[in-house]
Amino acid sequence: MKNAKYILHGIACDGSGKKVNEYETREEAQQAMEEWLGWFNYYKDTRNLEGSDSDFWIEEPEKTNDYMNELAKKLNAYERERKAWEESKEVARAKGHDALMEWYDNGPDKPEYPLTGGQAKAWGLWYWNERDEMNFDDFVWESEAKDFIDTLRASGVETFTVTNTSTALMENMHWFQQNGCTLMGLCEVEPTDPWEKKHGGPKMGVRFAL
Repeated sequence: MKNAKYILHGIACDGSGKKVNEYETREEAQQAMEEWLGWFNYYKDTRNLEGSDSDFWIEEPEKTNDYMNELAKKLNAYERERKAWEESKEVARAKGHDALMEWYDNGPDKPEYPLTGGQAKAWGLWYWNERDEMNFDDFVWESEAKDFIDTLRASGVETFTVTNTSTALMENMHWFQQNGCTLMGLCEVEPTDPWEKKHGGPKMGVRFAL
């Protein structure tokens, strides 16, 4: 994610049309969009500004990882199938009770989520990552640990940090090592959230090698 930019698109409040700004993190872009959108709606009538809330959006930096992108394709396909399944149920519901009961008896099967819990957490960690080195501020269950580590390893991750401070931390450290990770030692992780940057400091963590 080094040098990647989050590009915020919107409407200039001075009436000069569309404009963009760049931010290092998604949190910074989101905070800026909320503030910018507030000013836009405040001035919209008095300055006769053209546009709507839908003109404000954040362009994500391109993520290039073949393994994780394949998982993303599975998730996108699942989401399309799930929406189609939900829509078919609503169509049956609109036709009345008998049609809905018929749908429950003979309608399409509900799509199965394509990833295991461990795969999903690893994919989410990669997708939302804004650092050169991924930081895991969550925990995995024992049943998820192997798939979590295998997915990170298959995607080419070499090291990651953990800043989770829940009671599951000790168990996670053992499960990660049982699945071939090496505990490299203690570390500090700088926050990416704008509020934490301003009011907090580095988080205490540990670093693992895969």
